[in-house]
Amino acid sequence: TGPGPERAVYRMAVATAVHNSQFWIEAGSSGFYIPVFSTMSFVAIYDRCQAFAAFGSLLALHCYVLGQGPFPVSVWLLVALALAPWLTMTPDDPIPSSLSHPLCQFLLNIMEIQAITAPRTQQVHDGWTIAFMSKVLLGSDTPWNHPEFLALKRGFDITVGDSSVINVRYPTFILPYIWLMQLQRLSVHRPALAVLTCLYDRQIRKVEDVSDRLGFHITRAGDDGTTPLFAALFRLLFRRYLVATGHPLQLRGLVIEEEKWMADADNELLRVGLLLEAATDADLRPVSSSWSI
Repeated sequence: TGPGPERAVYRMAVATAVHNSQFWIEAGSSGFYIPVFSTMSFVAIYDRCQAFAAFGSLLALHCYVLGQGPFPVSVWLLVALALAPWLTMTPDDPIPSSLSHPLCQFLLNIMEIQAITAPRTQQVHDGWTIAFMSKVLLGSDTPWNHPEFLALKRGFDITVGDSSVINVRYPTFILPYIWLMQLQRLSVHRPALAVLTCLYDRQIRKVEDVSDRLGFHITRAGDDGTTPLFAALFRLLFRRYLVATGHPLQLRGLVIEEEKWMADADNELLRVGLLLEAATDADLRPVSSSWSI
């Protein structure tokens, strides 16, 4: 009941789509996926363009309905990690001279260029930023006229409902979608990165990410006065259960296969992850600051 099944479908659809190696590839060993465009840059391949348009719409709907970035297509988190040395610089900051500096390593290994020595105005600096981002995200620093990129953009730029409906249903999520489709007109600032981090960095990092969001309510108390005591005992035992690692021993070899039980034996986030998914039908934390279980 509720929105759970719909949320689960969006999460599963994105997770399934990125494993199609004809269209998506993992960026290094990051766990994040980027699109694979045909090397025939200006030859429109109808079937591939149709597929990328559908992918674009799926990503947009995922963001709109769930209020979360479509992980593992967690594009801007990847950008924040890969481009951190550059994004912290202003046009007035000199390029480090040491080849071992992370920025110089990025220029040499990713962009395949030497250090930037010419003076940088704000416009020039933003131009480099766009080139760096598109290279990291799309494997090309000039993807803008590629038919498959245009199809992905066309699919992403869908209109869902009208502004009055959106404002009522999603009052806390009227955020600008500064995503790869807007790279051409993007000037990166720290507030924009904060928005993107909020959208895409939604994985569980520690037990408290979920356990601190628990709310307990007694719907009906017994006549003997023991209900508050049993409720307190339940809360204590439930929190102890959540901080333990792996699956309970009682499930080993019965409900959980031995191989799976062993693989998760040291997983400190397994139980809170299962609780979050059971309660929300999503494996990512909600964006709202007031969410609770």
